[in-house]
Amino acid sequence: MFKLTFIFFLIFNFLKLSFIYAQNEDTIKKISKYNFLEIKIIDGDSFPHIYLDDFFVFSPLKFKNNIQKRKYFRLLRKLKKVLPYAKNFKTKNRKGEEKIY
Repeated sequence: MFKLTFIFFLIFNFLKLSFIYAQNEDTIKKISKYNFLEIKIIDGDSFPHIYLDDFFVFSPLKFKNNIQKRKYFRLLRKLKKVLPYAKNFKTKNRKGEEKIY
């Protein structure tokens, strides 16, 4: 009886495994490993062309006196210390707003 049950168990498992598939096709879009640039042709020469965002160029800072210069750099130093905390608060605040709505 044990042999018969064991053989039936083996046959059943082999039949069951033949119908099981590991995965279907990937649902994630495959991204090409190549990035292509737009090309502009000027006077027969081809140049890669990239659109850039606008940016500002500021003139060098001019201070009236040494006290004003020290205050500015002190403010800048304090801002650099606080900025990571502000960014962290910003992300946590957005997550909190998403939970509320």
